[in-house]
Formats: sequence, structure tokens, C-alpha cells
Amino acid sequence: NVQKAVLNSVDDSGATGLATRDDRGLVTILANLPDTKPGYTARLTEGDKKFELGALQVSKGGWMVEKTLTGEAAGLKTIEVVEGQKVILKGQFRE
Repeated sequence: NVQKAVLNSVDDSGATGLATRDDRGLVTILANLPDTKPGYTARLTEGDKKFELGALQVSKGGWMVEKTLTGEAAGLKTIEVVEGQKVILKGQFRE
């Protein structure tokens, strides 16, 4: 059983992405993003709570990060990909 979240651009950059979360808590994010010097970071959010998933690395013709979640972070549903402090992609896991 895998949860999926489509990540949509919050600006006019045309960036896109897909996040998946499996039964073991492994979150994988693949994103089609422009090259940038600062790079991109992914995080899960819910209200005031934020959990960093880490920096995206160039992989498979796009950007990618994987992280296994434990504890409280496993319940967070909103995914954001940020460049510095600016949110570039956003989406939500659905059951």
C-alpha cells in the first residue's frame, strides 16, 4: 500500500513532482525542477510542525530525496519543496 502526492508548482516555474510513502514509512520525492545553485530541500508540514526530509540530489534526470519516517513525522501529510525559504512545490498525501 503506497500513498501518493502530486506536487504542484506554487509559482509560474512549471516545476512538478511526485511523492510516495510506503507502509514502512519510506518517503521518496522525485521532482522536475530547474537547476539552481542553492539547491532544494524537502519537508513535511502540518500546521506549525515541520520535519526536514533533506536536500534533493540530482538523479534520474531530475531531483530526488528519500527518507524513512518514524514517530510523529509519519503522520504529517503536506509536502513542500523549498529553495532557500521560498516554497516551489507543494502537495498532500492522500489515503
